[in-house]
Amino acid sequence: MSKEQQSFAEKYRAYKYEDIIGQDTAIKELENFLATFPKGKKAMILYGPAGTGKTTLALAAAKRHNLEILELNASDVRNRKKLEEVVSPAVTQQSLFKKGKLILMDEADGITGTDIGGVPELVKLIEETQFPMVLTCNDVWQTKMSPLRAKSKLVELKALSVLTIVDILKGCNDEPVFYWLCKLLVQTKVPKNHDAIIEVVEAGKKRFGEFSPLSGGITVATLVKLRMEKEQQKTSSESV
Repeated sequence: MSKEQQSFAEKYRAYKYEDIIGQDTAIKELENFLATFPKGKKAMILYGPAGTGKTTLALAAAKRHNLEILELNASDVRNRKKLEEVVSPAVTQQSLFKKGKLILMDEADGITGTDIGGVPELVKLIEETQFPMVLTCNDVWQTKMSPLRAKSKLVELKALSVLTIVDILKGCNDEPVFYWLCKLLVQTKVPKNHDAIIEVVEAGKKRFGEFSPLSGGITVATLVKLRMEKEQQKTSSESV
């Protein structure tokens, strides 16, 4: 994720379940995991494409249940030594405020998987933890992730469909958010939804005026390209 995407995600991050769209199943799974801990598996892996709300979901759960959260990124604790120094004390020590705790390991697929690396140590920490652990990753099916899959509950977060984004846009009055979502739309290659994409982008031009630099390249040229692709597909289907 680029720096631009990260800053945008932080500025508009949701902190309540009610504000997280399209991930109802994942929310139910996470709630059940927290309610039944430490029975069953002590860790949950939230996986799926970047931007689907994996970290946001974990943070929202911590806020909902008034849990102290220890948020770590795999890039900072990539190997066994770092995990021992930073995470090992956290999985057994009581919260400073004597309340519950949630341990969040972001981008867990960035941890090294060798014998001297972080995956074996992370498995050990999952076995020892007195607090629920949530790991996030894009690709949970890498070979090195196999030991973590065996110790964790797996929950997939799926990308929002184009039509879901279009529905959100129709009621969106926040210009930066509108342009950002439009950028996502025009980058998707879902030909059957060209009409919806064109409609909502043109509606935005009427609502907010000329496109600003925040549009991320959503220009008349983009709309022309979309229309041309649509016409080409129509012509192709008619010739079959």
